[in-house]
Amino acid sequence: MTRKTPHRFPRNAFVALTTASLLLSGCADLPVSSSAKADAAVAGQGDRSATPDKPVGNFDRQIERFGDAQQALARGDFQLAESTLSSIMEIAPVFPTVFVARAQAWVGLNQPDNALADIADALKYDQHPRVWTTRSPDVDFEAEPFRLGTMLPAAYALQGRAYVEKQDWPAALASYGSAVREAPYSADYLNARSRVRSALGDEAGAQADTAAAEKVAALVASGATADEGIGQDQTRAAIALRKAAEHGDPAAQLRVALAYESATHVNADDRQAARWFRKAADQGVAVAQRKLGMLYFTGVGVDQNDIQAAALFRKAAEQGDAEGEGDIGYMYDHGRGVEQNDALAVAWYRKSAEHGNATAQCNLGWMLENGRAGPKDDTAALGWYRKSAAQGNADAQNDLGVLYRDGRGVARDDAQAVGQFRAAMDGGSADGADNLGTMYEGGRGVGKDFVRAAALYRQAMDGGAVWGQVHLGALYMTGRGVAPDDDAAIALFRKSAEGGSSMGKTYLARMLESGRGAPRDDAQAAALYREAAGQGNPQGADGLGRLFELGHGVAQDDAQAVTWYRRGADDRYAAAQAHLAGMVARGRGVDKDVASAHAWYCKARSEVDADDAISQAALQAFAADVAAEDREGVLAACGPQ
Repeated sequence: MTRKTPHRFPRNAFVALTTASLLLSGCADLPVSSSAKADAAVAGQGDRSATPDKPVGNFDRQIERFGDAQQALARGDFQLAESTLSSIMEIAPVFPTVFVARAQAWVGLNQPDNALADIADALKYDQHPRVWTTRSPDVDFEAEPFRLGTMLPAAYALQGRAYVEKQDWPAALASYGSAVREAPYSADYLNARSRVRSALGDEAGAQADTAAAEKVAALVASGATADEGIGQDQTRAAIALRKAAEHGDPAAQLRVALAYESATHVNADDRQAARWFRKAADQGVAVAQRKLGMLYFTGVGVDQNDIQAAALFRKAAEQGDAEGEGDIGYMYDHGRGVEQNDALAVAWYRKSAEHGNATAQCNLGWMLENGRAGPKDDTAALGWYRKSAAQGNADAQNDLGVLYRDGRGVARDDAQAVGQFRAAMDGGSADGADNLGTMYEGGRGVGKDFVRAAALYRQAMDGGAVWGQVHLGALYMTGRGVAPDDDAAIALFRKSAEGGSSMGKTYLARMLESGRGAPRDDAQAAALYREAAGQGNPQGADGLGRLFELGHGVAQDDAQAVTWYRRGADDRYAAAQAHLAGMVARGRGVDKDVASAHAWYCKARSEVDADDAISQAALQAFAADVAAEDREGVLAACGPQ
């Protein structure tokens, strides 16, 4: 991680910064990154051996280091925050504010016992400052007592959060009660106590707290002050937050920006969010850099600008922000704001993936599967899809299902494929719904059910999956699971073709070639087949080859027919393989080669899908027109059917 020059804070930063960091929520919903959780799993309970009677070090330096710790807390790097704060305790007076900040780090590391111990010490020393203060030439403890002050309710709320982690609901209720007592007009403390009361079955009390919170929520972080008539309805925490933000505290600036972005106690305001993200980003806060970059990427709150977005994603990534690493990888992947570069995209995706980012893990898997990271590697792709899918990433679950369905990188397993497609669909993936539909249509891993398949294709189509349009159109064309309807079929194929689907173009061409749902138009069919083949679609290549063989819509040309059939055959499409076998067996457009013809026919037989009528017809035609002349040779080549 690239270190930034630490922001220099005033001497009262221990109070102001920690108050702003804990904010209105009282740590009720601390953002814990996946990497922090992973660190916590192996961290144990740590060492709480700080001693309050050690000599005082350079006070200004400890202020700066405290600022480093606060920035680490803001970006979710709880391990760094804890180690920094513990080292401060080794050489400086142990102020209650430092205990509270370290307690926040312990909560982020899922170590509630350590958090509770630090809060207890903070409260004890706050009540008896002479127990722990040691005089120093640098510090006038009479003038700067370093008491918790406005941090006191936040400390109680943090204590409540730790008890919630331990599921000690009565203790949590008492702690949040203390927080509400100290800051009775904090909507967040009221909401937190409401949740605890619900856990204890006190629904009446929970509803009362929720109602009280709603009453004051609109005033929190509104920018108003007591002088402007808000009075005590403006919470102490909100005042501390806004003052800290306006005085240059980057952690507070980030939290204000997040409030505007998510409409937390304020009306959503994208421009205000951008303004505060920029202030924090300018001070090196990685999360703010990434968030501001996303606003530039989407054009929300600022003018859309890919170059600015990429620059900000890079700044966040260079600080080790996992999502920022994935975002700059995406920019290189798609050539947005930077020159397209697969190698750099893969490098950044890998960094992010290794830091636990599920989206980057999925994207890295896709690059490996599709040969964008070197030779295609389905096995490596499978590993990253599994990691991402385990975190609930719906796209990865869908991609993992495809590998199980096709037996790539893993043994074919229809039941596993169905399970992954279903999980992806439940996670909101339209592609997952579409792929699950194909399993019901083909009876793979589930009972064959065309009606269920049609319903899933509709769901996929409604979710924006172009394949859903294609597959539902095919059911209308064949009358399986729905009443036959050529008009509905061609409308769906046309819509998917206009959306760029190569398979939609192929189906639309077939309808035009046969005059179903529209007047016959071989020339337009040929154009659509050519477009589909240009996108790598083997069915499109086969269709175009057939038109060249027949001279429909294009000038008859056996050599061109062989060229297009071979393209589809090389991509393992059974109909193209059977058609190519026929051309080779008869010596049309290519030298006659019976052995080669038999080999292509055998490949077609091994690849054919029982429900693929076009491929089945091509195989039957070969058997009737060609293989009949040399049935013994065909049987010797690939055995009886």
